[in-house]
Amino acid sequence: MERPALCGPFPFWPRTIPGFPRRHRNRMTSSSNLPPPISWHAHPDPQLEALLARADPASLRQALDNPGVRADSFARLRVVDALYRCDPGDEQLEWRWLQEMLLSNRPAAAWPVVQRWPQAPGTGFERLFLAAQVAQIAAPRGEAARRYQTLLQAFPDRVDAWQKALEFDPGLPVDQSGMERLDAWTSGPDAYACEKAAFARSSLLRTAAPSESFALAMKAQALKQARIGRWNLDALVGQLAGDRAAVPVPVSGSASPGVRPVFIVGLPRSGTTLLSAMLAAHPRVSTAGEQGLVAALAMGPARSQVLSGAAHGGLYQDWYLAAVGDLTDGADVVVDKMPLNAEHVGIILAAFPDALVVHIERDLPDVAASIHLHDFDFGCGFSMSAGDIGAYAGVISRHLSHWRERAPGRVLEVAYEALTQDAPKALSPVLERLGLAWDARMADFWKRPQSVATFSEAQVRRPLNRDAVGAWRRYLPAAEGFMRELEAQHRFRRDATG
Repeated sequence: MERPALCGPFPFWPRTIPGFPRRHRNRMTSSSNLPPPISWHAHPDPQLEALLARADPASLRQALDNPGVRADSFARLRVVDALYRCDPGDEQLEWRWLQEMLLSNRPAAAWPVVQRWPQAPGTGFERLFLAAQVAQIAAPRGEAARRYQTLLQAFPDRVDAWQKALEFDPGLPVDQSGMERLDAWTSGPDAYACEKAAFARSSLLRTAAPSESFALAMKAQALKQARIGRWNLDALVGQLAGDRAAVPVPVSGSASPGVRPVFIVGLPRSGTTLLSAMLAAHPRVSTAGEQGLVAALAMGPARSQVLSGAAHGGLYQDWYLAAVGDLTDGADVVVDKMPLNAEHVGIILAAFPDALVVHIERDLPDVAASIHLHDFDFGCGFSMSAGDIGAYAGVISRHLSHWRERAPGRVLEVAYEALTQDAPKALSPVLERLGLAWDARMADFWKRPQSVATFSEAQVRRPLNRDAVGAWRRYLPAAEGFMRELEAQHRFRRDATG
């Protein structure tokens, strides 16, 4: 069975090659139907802005080979966007542009491009698959459902289509032949097909037979772990030790600091999307979604400079705010809800003098059950076993406790259960720190149109509720052993990590 190349949250992006040596003409996009231009904010490097203004394709292609551009995710994004607008007929370049738009949480920019692709088998599986996933984020729910149905009708023999479609909506109609396919894959010899079909069937049974659903998810995760390998806890522990060595930059102290970045961190499935949606409903707050900009700093050539405290002056904060400037809508506060930024709190405090870190914490059994039921495409290697989830939660909990003690007032904590019980009270310390007051529109967050590129879409499409509190109990008895291992590893790693 054909395997997707996992290079991002959308697994069928072709691998890109610097300089794009293989060029194919794209019959679906031309200069006459390019997506609307993006209102970029200027990059702090004036030489880059001069290069972009010249719009010379040869120079832009050469720039993509520059180590500085490769290491600077904002610069790379700008160069790819400028190059695509010079040559929209280059098919590989279009894929690269779509990849950059989606990784930078700009699905609204990508949607007009994929929306034009014909919904017919001749368009090809990869395009139909990607279009359905982008529609899931950026289009009305009914549009996404129609595109997944078209995908399944055109390619009923592709297990990835079934897995993503049923993950999106377990209520999508599955006829007898579809059920027979899923059953055959689940019991067949192809380990990859068995893995994805088990995830799909787990989604189907989530409500009607939750214990069986969890058992199928455990089977799928075990197969996935065998395929891609074990998560490396030791590497994370070493990385966190380096992050704890960071020298936080002094708070700016300015009475008018400009746009203030807020980083919502925690475990995946802990409520980061819900908290972000509520804050972004405030008229003075906007959201940049899940950005990889902090990770780019933490893993890039600037890491040692940032950690040492030698990056004072707000240089990297200016870079970050420019990178998300087109997403801020003139707001006073911009929210980045990348959960895994919990691993880089030291980097955040060392690079961004006006930053506020908000850790949302949810009851671990609920978080772990939700993580294990989902098929993360990237970034969550710990999701495949109870022990790894518990270990990750333990070391991250200790890491965040370290920074709350070391940077009081700059790292706050919000409990998911308290947020769903009494949101104004739970958010009071956060709003006070930001100089904001509770706004009644925050309670109506679910009425606002918003792009949700995570598994939490359903949570922010309806009013605040407590349906997910204690939800792990639904998955008993299948989850009993899972929960014992989770708690044992969590307690051990939390208490053992210095």
